[in-house]
Amino acid sequence: MGTSAKFSPGSGTGNRSLSAATTGTGTAISFHDCRQVSWSTTYPGTAPTTGTVLIEQSPDASFAGTWNQLASIDCSQLSAGTDGYGTYPGQTGFVRARFTANADQPITVELNGLRP
Repeated sequence: MGTSAKFSPGSGTGNRSLSAATTGTGTAISFHDCRQVSWSTTYPGTAPTTGTVLIEQSPDASFAGTWNQLASIDCSQLSAGTDGYGTYPGQTGFVRARFTANADQPITVELNGLRP
């Protein structure tokens, strides 16, 4: 048995933590069944020049404390084609995207996992 992605291309919006957002906390998605997690950050129109998004994980989707940071994305670097994609090479629980500084243009953060 080989490995497979948790979400396949065109599978809908179930893997979107943030969707065309400029502020806020994204949806927490379960990756308990994955051995690796990846993320991609895109913008639908004009490139953002401000904003910071954290990719975070917690064993509990409703955890109210500080989540474990996996990555920090500087939204102003997205137009340069850098810092918008990444991977965490280990098991996680729930993963979400969260703004710590508002973006001036909307962005979308999609998550995926690699199943054993």
